[in-house]
Amino acid sequence: MPQPIFKTLSILLMLVPVKSLSTVQAASDNAEPVAEAAENRGRYFVCTDAGGAKSFQEQPCAAGKRSEIRHYDKAPAVNAAPRLTTSNPAYQDLRNSNRQLELQRHIRQGEYNLRTIELRRNSELKALRSKKQQANNNLAGAVWEQSISAEMQAVNARYDAMLRTEQQQLDQLRNELASLRPVAQ
Repeated sequence: MPQPIFKTLSILLMLVPVKSLSTVQAASDNAEPVAEAAENRGRYFVCTDAGGAKSFQEQPCAAGKRSEIRHYDKAPAVNAAPRLTTSNPAYQDLRNSNRQLELQRHIRQGEYNLRTIELRRNSELKALRSKKQQANNNLAGAVWEQSISAEMQAVNARYDAMLRTEQQQLDQLRNELASLRPVAQ
């Protein structure tokens, strides 16, 4: 079924650009372009030679070429954000914020390490206490009990050194975190 003529025309009109185009036939060697209506509009020239080849340029077309002026809206000026340099306060704030988050992660990990070390120490001591209770009530049992007590002291000394080291690292992290936090005004 053929479409009515007005539907065909309306479809064709949708294909035509909304922006106005003005065609100027160059009458002289240097046809003067029409002044821009607004600063935010730009233009370019579509030049068609006798053979139908088109060229697009900023300058008016040469004599003997068909000239078409097309207008376009210029992109709005974008204010570039200031570059973040190490002296920029925004950079300093961002760096401090990132360091605070990093320190908080390290502190959580250090606290977890402390608990893990304590649990391992307690587990080893519990196993040694259990062994100690199995000792016989004679000379051999007393010697064995003494060796277990010495082993328990060594276990305590080893884990105390690990706990002290971990606690010192935690203290350093907490002190650095406290120095980075902004003072309440």
